[in-house]
Amino acid sequence: MSKVGWNVENQNINKSLVTFIIVDNEPHLTQLGISNLLRKAKRLIIVTNNVNHPANTDDSLNLKVIKYGAKIDFVDLFKKLKQMGVDNMTIQSGGETNALLVREGLINNVSIVVAPLIVGGRETPTLIDGDSLLTFDDLKLLRPLELMGADILDGSYLHLKYKIINS
Repeated sequence: MSKVGWNVENQNINKSLVTFIIVDNEPHLTQLGISNLLRKAKRLIIVTNNVNHPANTDDSLNLKVIKYGAKIDFVDLFKKLKQMGVDNMTIQSGGETNALLVREGLINNVSIVVAPLIVGGRETPTLIDGDSLLTFDDLKLLRPLELMGADILDGSYLHLKYKIINS
């Protein structure tokens, strides 16, 4: 969220009807970023294992902080979110978190926009990063996909929608 400007002063924030759930351990968000997001979101949920996260000192009514120890347990987190009334989420994350969520069976659908360019390299992050699959037993971590739709967008972009087959 810091990369997209939430930590800078912004007077032009329109309220949304959406709840934002942000996993932030570093923290990447500052107190100003949290304040901006509180003005934007119907409700803001910060998930962290950082005892010094600035959200820990904010007592705003539309802020909930979910704290974990050394590592965030996403299976437990999704159960807690369900108990809080969260039925559907759009997840925007990086390759390592994507891998973790898919391999834990926590994702049901994937929406991918393919840009018309080729990017690569051994150290270039991908849609699914995380630990490599190295053994025959690791194959159980693979998740087949069922194509639900494909749209051609402006500028030669493709929007692919898949259902993840979680056994």
